[in-house]
Amino acid sequence: MSKAASAVRSFVSAAAKASPAAPLRDFGRFAEGDRVLVNDVKLLDPLKQGKTTEWKYGHINHDSIIGASTRSRLKILSSRGATLTVNHPTLEQFVSLSPRHVTPIYAQYAAFIVNQLDINVSPAASSSSSPPLEILDAGTGHGSLAMHLARAIAAANPAPPSVPYPRMPQANFATTITQSEAALADEWKQWKAERKAVIHTVEAQDVWGRAAERLIRSFRQGLYWPHIDFNIGNVDDWVDQKLAERGQAFLSAVVLDLPDVHLHFPRVLAAMEEDAKLVLYTASITQLCECEKLIDAQGLPLKQEKVVELGSGISDGRVWNVRVTVPRARSRPGASPPTPSSASSDDSDGSGKVMICRPKVFERLIGGGFIGIWRKTSARPDVEKTSTAQGGGELDSEQGEDEGGRGHSEPDSH
Repeated sequence: MSKAASAVRSFVSAAAKASPAAPLRDFGRFAEGDRVLVNDVKLLDPLKQGKTTEWKYGHINHDSIIGASTRSRLKILSSRGATLTVNHPTLEQFVSLSPRHVTPIYAQYAAFIVNQLDINVSPAASSSSSPPLEILDAGTGHGSLAMHLARAIAAANPAPPSVPYPRMPQANFATTITQSEAALADEWKQWKAERKAVIHTVEAQDVWGRAAERLIRSFRQGLYWPHIDFNIGNVDDWVDQKLAERGQAFLSAVVLDLPDVHLHFPRVLAAMEEDAKLVLYTASITQLCECEKLIDAQGLPLKQEKVVELGSGISDGRVWNVRVTVPRARSRPGASPPTPSSASSDDSDGSGKVMICRPKVFERLIGGGFIGIWRKTSARPDVEKTSTAQGGGELDSEQGEDEGGRGHSEPDSH
């Protein structure tokens, strides 16, 4: 037996004596470090032996929860004799009730984004020789989207080793790594090298990135932590480093939730495989307009699939029409130049092209954000756009609908 293996076994044995549930990760029982839901309304601090949490119904003893079965709702008594129910939160409850440094991508939006990526993984036991499925999530923020993505790809990976998680490094502090900790980190490194799917999440703010990792570790004994690689830094620098190491594109999908996202996605494009999807999550439609104009101006190999508004009361998203095009009338020989009034509803840059930006279904809804979905392609999208405009385009038909059809005149009765 090697010295490294002996060190890991000794470390695991010592950890088991201090916290029996931690190294085994028995998901059928509440464990130290978990955040549990009390009376369906309060998310407790991470469970810790000997700790109590004060609440309006009295003190809650963590020892009365740790080690109890999760198969049914646990009933405990507070210090005031109140009967409280304890259970694991759903992922949606965990996202909405957990502490935050930044506003999370709420569970219904994260689930919608994951669904749009159409992730399909092979079971871990399969003998597939294809390269790993790798997805980039930048920035990490609260960590909500990273967890949803990890849940979608976890089945592709073998069972994690039954050893404790490595100690998280402390920000701005030099930490001494013991021999046993180094051996533990090596074991996790070996397991990660065998994964068939991985989520790379990148956060520029050190505080937010580490907070997100701690939070993800506190959901059901870190159920999704092994499937996520956490990175602190600029996403452009991360992409450059990975491309230098690998020498080829490797990302099957990319989701960017960043300020000034139009400054980042062209660089990330170099690391995307052919046919990979790019999802941009923004707070306003104008940010996606900037991205579409940049794609058109630089002739980037991206084909737009859809732009969707997410918000309260929108069950499956409201589709928007966001594109750069040449109106059919302007593409005809001898056509007169546009007047200010003719381009009042669209954005023109003087090149004869206009920016279309409006809902495809005209109804008024409040709240939420916007996502734009593109697919990387070898064809230049501007060629297709030019042929569409010269062949008649869809701009005129939509304008006709606005002017003479249902358009803005009468909202839907529902």
